[in-house]
Amino acid sequence: FNAASISAIVHEIGHAIDNSLFVYPQQKNLTVNSQFLIEVPSTFFELNFLEYLIENKIDVKGASYCLADRICVVKRLSEEYEKFYNLKNAIITEDRCIIDPRTEEIIDLEGAILYGHGYLYSLNLCELYRENNDLAINKLINLICSRKEMTILEGIESLGFDEDEFLSLKKPKEKIKKFIKK
Repeated sequence: FNAASISAIVHEIGHAIDNSLFVYPQQKNLTVNSQFLIEVPSTFFELNFLEYLIENKIDVKGASYCLADRICVVKRLSEEYEKFYNLKNAIITEDRCIIDPRTEEIIDLEGAILYGHGYLYSLNLCELYRENNDLAINKLINLICSRKEMTILEGIESLGFDEDEFLSLKKPKEKIKKFIKK
């Protein structure tokens, strides 16, 4: 076992906890708008686990690599947005991907939103956890219990950020820069 395999297990356990405590008992049927939060609980547990490994000097190299990889998901979100906003006459496929008619490149905007925003939300929530773990856990529970009724912007605001602060990763920015440099 290494940091990558165990963090993947922690991530999937996060999904299991989320499903067993939220989705199934409340019989929630999540829409695309609320699915962007589907990665938040699992990623929150995964990122905190990776931080734990680094802080306790357990497979630091592997944990740092995994953390940098998760941060690249956020970078991909930004790249997919940029491609999307520069398109003209795009084609939308049945599985909601966008095709650039000039290059025939497939832009998975929905995937970038689902994973990118979920990871971005988790990074901000993990930073809050380091500052005040009780408050972060309360916000995570509130998010899990209300996500079907919450818009993306309301989810961001529930962390105490406006959209620009959230997308710029105002709080965890220095930590993220450290991992991107490696």
